[in-house]
Amino acid sequence: MKQMSLAVMVLVIALMATVGCGDGESVGDDQKDAGGDDVEEQQDTEETGLSLESIYPVAGGTDGGDEASLYGTGFVEESAVTFGQEEAETTFVSATELDVVTPGGEPGFVDVTVNNPDGEVSTLEEGFEYVVDETDPLEIGWCNLQYPSETTTSVDTETEPIFGRVYVEDCTGAETECESIIGQVGFGPDDVDPTESSGEYEWSDADYNPGYPGEGESNNDEHMGTLTPSTEGSFGYAFRFSGDDGESWTYCDLSGTDDGFSIDEMGTLTVDP
Repeated sequence: MKQMSLAVMVLVIALMATVGCGDGESVGDDQKDAGGDDVEEQQDTEETGLSLESIYPVAGGTDGGDEASLYGTGFVEESAVTFGQEEAETTFVSATELDVVTPGGEPGFVDVTVNNPDGEVSTLEEGFEYVVDETDPLEIGWCNLQYPSETTTSVDTETEPIFGRVYVEDCTGAETECESIIGQVGFGPDDVDPTESSGEYEWSDADYNPGYPGEGESNNDEHMGTLTPSTEGSFGYAFRFSGDDGESWTYCDLSGTDDGFSIDEMGTLTVDP
């Protein structure tokens, strides 16, 4: 009996050890598998959640119609894209790319937003800038002959700088030049209105003045130019500006364009021999 009991005890202990090890491995494998599934599921969520990361190009014309591509994650075929408050024509390429045709907009930066049908929304703040198309004509809102009101020079001698100022909505008055504007200063017979007979005037290009307005603030751009008369006498001079590459001109006298143009408000040029 004692020998049989000892044998039985050895067998029981061996069986318990085997079962214990098996259960331990089984529990460990289950926990490992469960943890791996959780990590994988979390990674999938991070990769497929809606996120607008970038747009290229980052600027386009105010008229719209420019092609651009949006990059990110979680895009679907029904994704809708807005630039500011305006919806863009959108083409689904993949879960990470949408192609759009931009709507029109006012000059400046706008938010770009992707909306998915399940309610997910992702916004790239100030992600796109509307700029005035170089081919778009600009409307001259105001201009004047700023300084001087009269000047004197000699034949074939350049005058002192003559200044004119111009205002175009949403274009002038920034830290950089409103590049689509052309400015000119010209002189001619003091009894001839250049708005009616500009061919009798001699016009010279006036360059943008980067030093204006100095430490102050202004909604205008300033241009400056000189005159080089070849004959002596007394003449009138004025400024003019164009926002359509010289197709049309707005003429500017000393009092500005708010009250129209008057030859009595032109500058006076005296040319000595």
